[in-house]
Amino acid sequence: YSESRHKLLTSAVNVAMFETDSNGTCTWVAPAWTELTGIDNEDAHENGWLNSIHVDEREEVYKQWQFAVEQKREFRMNYSILNMKSNEVIKVRGLARALRDHKGHVIGFVGLLKRV
Repeated sequence: YSESRHKLLTSAVNVAMFETDSNGTCTWVAPAWTELTGIDNEDAHENGWLNSIHVDEREEVYKQWQFAVEQKREFRMNYSILNMKSNEVIKVRGLARALRDHKGHVIGFVGLLKRV
């Protein structure tokens, strides 16, 4: 896919998606993710996405995320986020799976946030 087609598809489905590199570092978030969290794509990069997680849960979410990345396994967890623009606390389910190349090597992760 071209980058423009990727943007078109993710905008059309309105899903709060994100993508990381193989180390679990955020490289992209969809417009719906930005709307849900109040953090734009550039500010979410690296570990900026952690700012969206409620401070009381941030350490545990990061710990579970790192474990999933290290083990190259699915991440699945319910937690609270704080929309940085509205200050609304939102309960979400975070889901992510490893992206693998044709040889089975993990090249990144793709995931989403879903309101619960």
